[in-house]
Amino acid sequence: MCYLRSLSGGADVAEIEALRKVVTKGGEFDRYYDLIVNVGGQIIKIEKKAWSAENIKKYLVESLRKNVASPTGEPPGQLYKDLLQLHSENYCCTRWSFDARAADLKIVGSDGVTYQGADAIRKIIVDEVKSNGAIQEGLMKHLELDKDALYDLVKMLDGNLARFVEISEI
Repeated sequence: MCYLRSLSGGADVAEIEALRKVVTKGGEFDRYYDLIVNVGGQIIKIEKKAWSAENIKKYLVESLRKNVASPTGEPPGQLYKDLLQLHSENYCCTRWSFDARAADLKIVGSDGVTYQGADAIRKIIVDEVKSNGAIQEGLMKHLELDKDALYDLVKMLDGNLARFVEISEI
């Protein structure tokens, strides 16, 4: 409950391990969230991650890439689904919350700059979307985007992931 008190204005737990549909123009997917909370009348879906700094990049990229180009129609990973969800909700109501160990994560981004903690996590996501053709094609398909709109989406992600990725004390 300490985590919930740290959310702006406190929070009421609405559901735990809650199933939601991620609906896109190119299909829909089931998505379980660890917590659904109500903060001042706004519903926020939260995915809690307890990954060591050494494992964050591996697991993040895996969750973004998983089954994106699956010929058998297997559902994509959590992070990919959440990027679709973020786009449809104008970047407001989905969070990935990492435990305090994530603050130790340091990476050098594609731009040569060193990032740490939540900034490093955000940079991993943006760099992967920018460099992975299968993810780009999946986003264009599911969101019905052309190349220009995809470019705009990547810019939006780069500027709006601060609300999506957070590090909590627990």
